Amino acid sequence: MFSAELIIHKSGFQRKGVLFTFFLLLSSLVFANLNGILESLTGRGELGSPLILLSALSILYLIPVKKAYVRSFFLVFSLLTGLYLLFGWASGIWYMDEGNFTMGDAKLGTRQLMTSYIIFSAYYFLFVWAKRTGESDIFLKTLFYLFLIVLLAGILEDYLGLRKVLYQRYTNTRNLGFFGNPNETGMQANLAFVLVVWAYYKKYIRPWTFIILMGLCTYGVLSSFSRTAIVTNAILILFFLGYLIFGSVGLSGLRYQPKRWFFFFLIIGIVVSSFQFVAIPFYNNLKPNQRKRIDAVGNVIFKRQFNNKTTALRAGIFDDAVKLIKKRPLRGYGLHTFSKGGMFPTSPSHGVHNMYLKVMGEAGIIPGLLYLWLIFVFLAGFFRSPGPSGMVISMFGLCIALYSFASHGVFAQKFIAGLIGVFGAFLVRPHNGANNSTNIS
Repeated sequence: MFSAELIIHKSGFQRKGVLFTFFLLLSSLVFANLNGILESLTGRGELGSPLILLSALSILYLIPVKKAYVRSFFLVFSLLTGLYLLFGWASGIWYMDEGNFTMGDAKLGTRQLMTSYIIFSAYYFLFVWAKRTGESDIFLKTLFYLFLIVLLAGILEDYLGLRKVLYQRYTNTRNLGFFGNPNETGMQANLAFVLVVWAYYKKYIRPWTFIILMGLCTYGVLSSFSRTAIVTNAILILFFLGYLIFGSVGLSGLRYQPKRWFFFFLIIGIVVSSFQFVAIPFYNNLKPNQRKRIDAVGNVIFKRQFNNKTTALRAGIFDDAVKLIKKRPLRGYGLHTFSKGGMFPTSPSHGVHNMYLKVMGEAGIIPGLLYLWLIFVFLAGFFRSPGPSGMVISMFGLCIALYSFASHGVFAQKFIAGLIGVFGAFLVRPHNGANNSTNIS
């Protein structure tokens, strides 16, 4: 009897080890862009794709996916993906002779959507299972450390020689990191900050470590010179500081909690000092093109100059896209049509650079509303789950909401799809009657 129980326990332990191996492989391919790095080194983009599919499907096979795990968040995301594909293909084929739709681009859009959906599903079901079995810490810690490694790679790319090895063709002075794209690198730094906040409240790190990592995340954002990332980072820090004070509000009003207030004023002091002794010298030493990008952020925020000059033609493209959507609000123009040049008079070579307009423009207002629902659910995370975990979910929602205003690549970027699955799993409330006996064995 003892021998049989030992064999079962050993088998379960080995299976968990295999699960974690596939999790680590998938996370390296997705969150560290190992897939893109392989493409940069070899010139072949298909090398990592089979590994992504294998890892994701293996995770779904190894965990006991139960009916109770399929909650409203997963169903709505599935509906969004399905309707996006259905309406995008139908509209594109129906109006093929009138617009920007091509079969090749539609296949590319389909591949991006399906890959994102598979990655989302793997992380969603893995973390729902891990939450219910009390085993989420090991996976969260792994994501946290992986994001820090990628963040440091972006900050130290010149010292590590990454640009010379991976992205020799790029000549701009913005940090590219593992992603080869400064806007994605800036987004990654902001998402790293969200995970740093989560790690702080999970007590993975100490307060001083948190402050150091917050500074590194901010520097990672600034070195990307992504306008959206810079604005997002400032809002995230303000949101966190607001939670330190107002998160302690009780029925009797604002309570004095010495640790919270001390931490709040400590961060304020560090931010003010950094602005005076680090940020200003940093700005003065920038190259002219780098300084222009920082100036553009100030013009948008403080002078409200939302125009083609401050947004790199985004404002004009925005107006063009809205006019097109008004002509076909229900049907759209077809899959991937808003993602490339050819649709917008303001800039024939640019896509829409706005995820909200992309979804509505390509597949109509119904998938567009579902996408807005997805964003709203994350933003409302604090109300659905009061406390630090809900606050972190809302911070993630802020990242996605603001990034969607300046990029049409949310579903094309696998590291975002993966985190949608992770944070979506933490939106799922415990099911009444659910137990923690769903261990792998």
